[in-house]
Amino acid sequence: MGERIMYGVPDYDGRGFKVADDTREGAFDPSTADREVRVRNWHRFDSTSATDFQLYGCAMTEARVCQYSNSPNGHFLLDQHPEAENVFLAGAGCGHGFKLGPVLGRMMAERVLEALPIPEVFRLESLQSTRSLSNQFEH
Repeated sequence: MGERIMYGVPDYDGRGFKVADDTREGAFDPSTADREVRVRNWHRFDSTSATDFQLYGCAMTEARVCQYSNSPNGHFLLDQHPEAENVFLAGAGCGHGFKLGPVLGRMMAERVLEALPIPEVFRLESLQSTRSLSNQFEH
């Protein structure tokens, strides 16, 4: 935590330990965005890998730029469409949604099949009054 938000994920399928910067930096257009990994940004990963994840002396095997969708308030969107009672919305969870898919799927199934409520923070109206956050931990 701090000025930059870094996270790590253990080795999966022999690809190595993943270190990533999850700091929000504004809108990203995947059609026109610059996806070049810049040398000036490597020091963040080197120091984070060594100190926070104790990966001293480990070689970097690859680097790439990737993006994912997120809502302005940093939460998932799970709700019923306000004008179509047979349409339900689930989104703003690319990346994190994959990890939490089973519980999000259960929540939507309970909403659709049993009319159970969705937590307010995930509803469409929560996006109306929310300022854009600089990271997912800010509230």
